[in-house]
Amino acid sequence: MVILASAPAFSAEPVQLEGAENTWWEDDTTAAWTSVKKAKQYQVRLYENEVSVVKLTVNTNRADFKDYMQDGYQYYFEVRAVAKNSEQSYVEDGPWVSSKTVDMSDRGDTSGRWRNYADGNKYQMEDGSLASDGWKLISGSWYYFDGNGYSKTGWLEDGGSRYFLSEDGRMTKGWREIGGYWYYFQKDGAMSVGWVQPEPGKWYYMQEDGTMASDVTVDGCQLDVSGLWMPS
Repeated sequence: MVILASAPAFSAEPVQLEGAENTWWEDDTTAAWTSVKKAKQYQVRLYENEVSVVKLTVNTNRADFKDYMQDGYQYYFEVRAVAKNSEQSYVEDGPWVSSKTVDMSDRGDTSGRWRNYADGNKYQMEDGSLASDGWKLISGSWYYFDGNGYSKTGWLEDGGSRYFLSEDGRMTKGWREIGGYWYYFQKDGAMSVGWVQPEPGKWYYMQEDGTMASDVTVDGCQLDVSGLWMPS
């Protein structure tokens, strides 16, 4: 009888998840980052004046820290893609990536309250009057109100610039994916056009309609598939 030896079993090396390409504050309390390929969940740590406050595990590329942040402090967050329990034998957690710091010293109006109506949301200030006819800083985020006091949402053109207001009316800053396209909004909320440098050494080109260009050559610079151009 001939006994055939079984082939030795080889275990593949675990694959490490990548780090988030970009991080930003969508508003003063909502952390956001670019999605990581094949990542199903993320760990996010919030720091207050360099001291860790809380660590959350989320299934999206955003985390709301409004319940953990207060006026008069500076905050930043770290995020990494993490493997689920069922994946840990063949997937390793990604590296931590840090955000820029947000200053909570100027929060605007914090004493009023929101009122919800069938046609939208209104903000009633402590004296009973309603915010209306323009921009209003509320609890660290900018909102735009029409003449009837309703908070606007979606795209807004004002003063020659374009802005994007989220579903709850908050003005968008930094990176934002809208309708399958990436846009970059400046610190004042205005949509960017042309070259932008969200972090040192990393350049992106935003087309005339605000969408990010990728996998093309612009001004002699070759952008990769993620839209990134890094000077050599």
